[in-house]
Amino acid sequence: TNMKLVLLLCLVALAVVNSDYVCCAPNQWEGEAAGVYMDRKKNDTDAFFEYISYDMTNNRMRVDFYERIFHDHEIRNVEKSFIEKFTNGEYRLYTIDKTDSNNPKCTWEKKNTPLQPLCINDDFSGKYQFTIGGELEATLFRYEHDHFRDDIVVTTKSCIPISGFQFEHHGRERQFDFNVDYWNIVLGIKNPNIFDVPSN
Repeated sequence: TNMKLVLLLCLVALAVVNSDYVCCAPNQWEGEAAGVYMDRKKNDTDAFFEYISYDMTNNRMRVDFYERIFHDHEIRNVEKSFIEKFTNGEYRLYTIDKTDSNNPKCTWEKKNTPLQPLCINDDFSGKYQFTIGGELEATLFRYEHDHFRDDIVVTTKSCIPISGFQFEHHGRERQFDFNVDYWNIVLGIKNPNIFDVPSN
């Protein structure tokens, strides 16, 4: 599992902020996410769970990622943590691989760009407002580009992610799709020590 896919899943493809946007998620929040990613070309199905700590105020983020991969008749489990933060004057992505509990590994790589605000761009093709549970006002933004479609649902008032769905299609055939749902979203960072990287 690469970080690009992890961020795609956990952030529901929320667009990087530009000059034209509708709303932005809060600068600090934590929560849980779970969903399924299906690659029909490779016959892969990945069920995943994440705990996300997003801290735009201090340019850092942590994602604890748990994945079960189903490929043909094989099942494989993956457990990793990803931490993005400034260290020694540069922006780094740390990957802590805990899949083998007897031999955890920590690696890092330099990133060219720091953490970006999570915003909804205004180039959506459709916008639908509705109510969840009788009280929570939500908005679905639909984006369609080439063979891809993204549906992103956020709270209308605060732009907090609720769910997302994306698929790639060619004609009537889908190549891949994924869905993700969020819950227990709370504002702020309860424990700033979670961004500390293990010393070994």
